[in-house]
Amino acid sequence: MEHYIDFFSFIDGLKHVRRTLPKTAGGVTEETSADHGFKMAFLVWVLGADAPNIDHNRAIRMSLAHDFAKVDIGDEGPHARLFSLGRKRVSELVQEWPEMSQQEKDVVYRERYEKEDVWVGKVVAAFDADVRGEIHELWREYETGALGEGQFANQIGALENLIQALWRRTQRVSAAAGPWWEHAKKVVDHPRLLEYMSFFETREEHGDVPDASSPGNVEKLFRFLEFVDGLKRVRRKVGDVHGKPVYESIADHGFSMTWMTWMLGARKEGAFDLNRAIKIALIHDLAKAEVGELGPYAELFSEGRKRTGELVGEWPTMNQDERSEIFQARHEAEREWVERLTSLIAPVGGEMMALWLEYEAIASPEARFVYQIGVCENIRQAVYCHEQDASVDLTQWWFHAKKSIDDPVLLEFIVALEQKG
Repeated sequence: MEHYIDFFSFIDGLKHVRRTLPKTAGGVTEETSADHGFKMAFLVWVLGADAPNIDHNRAIRMSLAHDFAKVDIGDEGPHARLFSLGRKRVSELVQEWPEMSQQEKDVVYRERYEKEDVWVGKVVAAFDADVRGEIHELWREYETGALGEGQFANQIGALENLIQALWRRTQRVSAAAGPWWEHAKKVVDHPRLLEYMSFFETREEHGDVPDASSPGNVEKLFRFLEFVDGLKRVRRKVGDVHGKPVYESIADHGFSMTWMTWMLGARKEGAFDLNRAIKIALIHDLAKAEVGELGPYAELFSEGRKRTGELVGEWPTMNQDERSEIFQARHEAEREWVERLTSLIAPVGGEMMALWLEYEAIASPEARFVYQIGVCENIRQAVYCHEQDASVDLTQWWFHAKKSIDDPVLLEFIVALEQKG
């Protein structure tokens, strides 16, 4: 299990890679490669569920894996996927790219691909052949834009970047979206995605953004994606290091949770539907944008951030009736809220709602596994804080983990984690 622990620490690195996008009026670009991968997975799910000849479950995994190399090279805008020459040189090439010939571009692309292909191989080398081969193949298919899922996910990535750029124009009118338009027009040719691009372009020409006059479900999709984008701005407390709180976003947490579900779930050897479990991991924290999250008991509270903080302290002294009352109030409020949100993207929203309810009730083997993955992720983050600051007390986290986990694979994982710590 040690290589799984190391791999999940590597995945955490994507939470610290800042992506280049047009800045908002406040001058801040709040986006990481983990945020991007998390949102891409949602977009692939929503737009790929009924796309002909596309295995959208495979494309979801591809969206999670596609940005591996960004830990190594960072992200410097719409052409950065082509470069692997160091951050300074990447910045120079982004400026030079429009004037370069196709032959020069192909040389740069081949060099980047060859270097990163070797690097990705090293990252996954410790896994069994099946897992190692799947991750590497998904990455290669995305990079080359191979027919099928590779081509579709590649185009989804370009569309997601464009949506980000257009949204930022609503926050800062002077923000340039030109490079993202150029890249999207070059990459996107899927009929359904072209429909969205055509609408966005029409609205841009009129100096406006998508609104209620948009055709079909375009406006509703845009609203749903705005919400998913907001998950990167909702912070959850991981722990404290040297007296200072350590935070990550809900999107960061969802990205890690989904990867852990995928990798550790693969060890279950067909004991449940892994694709279903991956989707539950993606959807499980949607309501946290509304209520926030504070520690191992915060999933039970829905009374506002300040009151949640108080309840975390009070929880161990409450009786079961008091706990049940709080839990039921949270569940009803969040159910209504998630129902409104997922109604924006019918029919796939119905699937999302059903999976969220399944997770809330822990009503299936997949939901139970993902719930316990969440506990593993919490203790993993707490152990990280303890490694940085030996005074960090892990007692409540280990108590919660050992009380909550009974899956054999995950028990093996936390034993390895405890031994490592």
